[in-house]
Amino acid sequence: MIKKNCFSYWYEQNNKITNKKLRPYVKIMIIISLLLLVIFALYRTGFSSNDNGLKLFLESIKNIFMPYIKSSFIEGNLFLLSLQFLWISIKVTFIGTVLGLCLALFTSMIGNIRTNNKIQSYCIRIFILFLRSFPELFYLYLFTVSANGELASILLISWFTWIWLHKFISEAIEHTSFELYVLCKRKGLSKIHILFRYLLPKIKNKIIIFALYSYESNLRWTAIFSTLGIVGIGQLLNHSNTDLYSLHELLIPLGVLILFVSLLEWSMYFLQKHLIYAKTYKINSNNFKSITNKKILKTTSLWLIIVSVFIVAFCLLFTIGDPQIYWGATNQMFKHLLNPNWSIIGKNENIFIMLMDLFLQIYLTVILACLLAYVNLFFTNEKTNNVYFYHFSRFISAFIRIIPTIVLFFTIGLIFKNPAAAFVVVFAIHSSTVISKQLNESIKNISNVHIYNLKKQNKNKIIIFSQYIMPSVKKDFKTLLVLEIEKNIRNFINYGLFAASSFGLAMQYSERVSYSDITPYVWVSIGLIMSSNILLTWVRKNK
Repeated sequence: MIKKNCFSYWYEQNNKITNKKLRPYVKIMIIISLLLLVIFALYRTGFSSNDNGLKLFLESIKNIFMPYIKSSFIEGNLFLLSLQFLWISIKVTFIGTVLGLCLALFTSMIGNIRTNNKIQSYCIRIFILFLRSFPELFYLYLFTVSANGELASILLISWFTWIWLHKFISEAIEHTSFELYVLCKRKGLSKIHILFRYLLPKIKNKIIIFALYSYESNLRWTAIFSTLGIVGIGQLLNHSNTDLYSLHELLIPLGVLILFVSLLEWSMYFLQKHLIYAKTYKINSNNFKSITNKKILKTTSLWLIIVSVFIVAFCLLFTIGDPQIYWGATNQMFKHLLNPNWSIIGKNENIFIMLMDLFLQIYLTVILACLLAYVNLFFTNEKTNNVYFYHFSRFISAFIRIIPTIVLFFTIGLIFKNPAAAFVVVFAIHSSTVISKQLNESIKNISNVHIYNLKKQNKNKIIIFSQYIMPSVKKDFKTLLVLEIEKNIRNFINYGLFAASSFGLAMQYSERVSYSDITPYVWVSIGLIMSSNILLTWVRKNK
């Protein structure tokens, strides 16, 4: 029997009730509302083109591909300077990532709910969540006024690595086999013994992968925040984006950075394939010794690499140039945080209008990212494309993903009058490549048998992709989109330095008299980011 109310309908039979579904007219109303919201968002963001914007864009592309070999930032050969500044980025990112990983391992071991009491676990979890809810811009101000040069960069990177890797490592520990944990407890083993002897070895591969991805991500962040004092190759990239003429100096440092990140991604792929992920062998008396030797060699090589990483990081600590910490400035920052000048809110700008515009920009970004990711996946998935085509498409997608967001902005931004419009496009492009990369891993696990049967029925690749492949990864797609909401809240705040949003611009120190004028917006940002975290948790539990 069909039952319905104003908004939904469902089936009841033999005391069984199916899931409720929206009635057709409700779906139509929702679609119309979403489209009207898109139109309003386009109007508020302002997508009008700049005078001669397309001409300036084409000229910027021409200047990029007519590189100068001599730098105007520091006298010298631009290629050699790029290598020198890249080394600084590699060094500070490497040290910061290793230090952050050590902190994350420690707090994950004492903060996961599997091997600790609930009160301790929840206290640590809430504390880390609170720290993660601060916008990156606040930590940038905090560390750049509290320390100098390379030390400030290392402290910042280690902090970001810690608060993000803690979450992933804790979840990895908690998601290990519960049956294994119960069995060990029945044997009378302590929680510490279980953690070190059974749980951590189970997730060591995940920890290595988390650390590698964190290093790559941190390297890109150093390129973005060079404007606020982070040292490294980002300083050359930022200088080359000061005006149209300076774009002649962009290609060489950008090429050096992209080449290194590409080599890093290839190395990560090699490590995962040959050292991290175990291969399945059919063991018999003939190959037992050979397989055992391979396993010993593989394990030994992996541990040698891990030990070498920590030794190198320790040695590099002694190469930091003239490290200084300014405790007075640190204390002042915390005073401003705890005593914000709330009167600044609404003094010049309406906070509700600013938040509405921020929401509309994020909404537009996620919608555009969703559409671009759909197109990207159509060309990059391995189920409906031949091996050469999807590898080529993935190379293009990876190349776009590697390019620092700020570089894309300084070229695409010439087209639009409003910088916020350019950032919507840039963030959507970058988000789509990230979503596609993640979803291609999910698509890889789809059974080839059903795809083959659909092809035998003469279904074309468009139908197979839209009616079978995408519905199969719909839940993962939804989760990734919610993740992008949080990421883009942070993006529009962090890039306020370049007028990505009026709310982000309000948090720029250059626009204010003191840091106490910024901290009210920091607290509002914390509320926004925590709300997005709650939304993500709800989506994960109900997907």
